Amino acid sequence: MRPELLRALELAQSIDKIASLKSLDREIEPVLEPFGIRRYGAHRVFEPGHQARPGLFFGNIDPAWVKHYTRSGHVQHDPAVRMLFETTRPYTWTEARKRFSTKEGEAVMHDCLDFTGSGDGVVIPIHDVDGAIHTALFSGEQLDVSPEEMRVLHLLGYYYVLRGQELVSDRLRRQDSNPLTPRQIECLKWVSEGKTDEDIGDILSISARTAHNHIEMAKHSLGVTKRSQAAFMAYKRGWIS
Repeated sequence: MRPELLRALELAQSIDKIASLKSLDREIEPVLEPFGIRRYGAHRVFEPGHQARPGLFFGNIDPAWVKHYTRSGHVQHDPAVRMLFETTRPYTWTEARKRFSTKEGEAVMHDCLDFTGSGDGVVIPIHDVDGAIHTALFSGEQLDVSPEEMRVLHLLGYYYVLRGQELVSDRLRRQDSNPLTPRQIECLKWVSEGKTDEDIGDILSISARTAHNHIEMAKHSLGVTKRSQAAFMAYKRGWIS
């Protein structure tokens, strides 16, 4: 078996030992790179008619894209989402586009490709008894996944989602209150809109360095390494909208 496949299987086998979302990202990113995967995350959707909102739990997907996707109502026409309700097997975006070829669906996919720079993606569905479907999402500029690679990514994605959910639940139990200052929350709100430190400084009438420091402190308080992760965690918990 090729070395990159063995590394992925070894990570799936040892993933329960990972103690934080930061470590989970650090461990999975180099394992996914040989497959051409640059963006990854865990997403949740529900069967039609369910009252709960979809959301992204963790990963390195840009929260600005998540917000744009949600506000645009893309979930209603996204071929990759529609495919979730017809299979428990992993599939590519290309396969979903062929299965659900509609004008609205193509518009969603083109928007996704333009916004994220991904040429294709892999979706790994995990169906829960409560009607939720948790998915591992892997995407990159050029993906050409063989059947053998898909089986390995299926296993890794499954354990990635499960371990990430456990770590998110543990963190939420430990953090009963919002650890961020009002200014940190303001800065993260603009991070979620794709603004730079300079942009945020201009908007809030502070220096770019001060804006950067607020964001760094927020990252430290939330235990993450990327500003996009901090913004998403604040969004998920309702601290920013």
